[in-house]
Amino acid sequence: YQRRVRGVNLDLVMFRNNIVKICSSPFLFSQRISRTYFTSVSLLTMISKEELHKKLHDSNDFVLIDVREPDEVKTNGAIEKAHNIPWRLLPTVLSDDFEENNFEKEYGFKKPKREDQIIFYCRSGNRSQRALDIANSLGYKNILNYKGGALEWFPDHPY
Repeated sequence: YQRRVRGVNLDLVMFRNNIVKICSSPFLFSQRISRTYFTSVSLLTMISKEELHKKLHDSNDFVLIDVREPDEVKTNGAIEKAHNIPWRLLPTVLSDDFEENNFEKEYGFKKPKREDQIIFYCRSGNRSQRALDIANSLGYKNILNYKGGALEWFPDHPY
């Protein structure tokens, strides 16, 4: 399977719906000298700036969650349509134990269902990757990570 990620064509080797080997060129792949990465949540869960921009303007069938701390969001701004939930709270608020009406009171939007598409982002992509892993472990499968984060979205902002 081939996918273009961040301007690089990648050959992906799948095993039981997980990516087990990622190679940047067919030559490296055939020579078995490529870098190999193992992941439980595939790289196909990344969304580019262009893809997110298009989704923001063409669609309302997703939830965008900014997993930075509230003071970071207040100081540096947020992407339009984003809801702020710090990543460290996700294991609690996305669990079945956190009631939907409490979620809506606390965060101002409906709690995402397991089948809803959720896009996470943070400053640079690290915390949003953690958020993605947390959501995956709680049974959310339609999840994406905008790895470029606020640094890429607001390039002129002195972060």
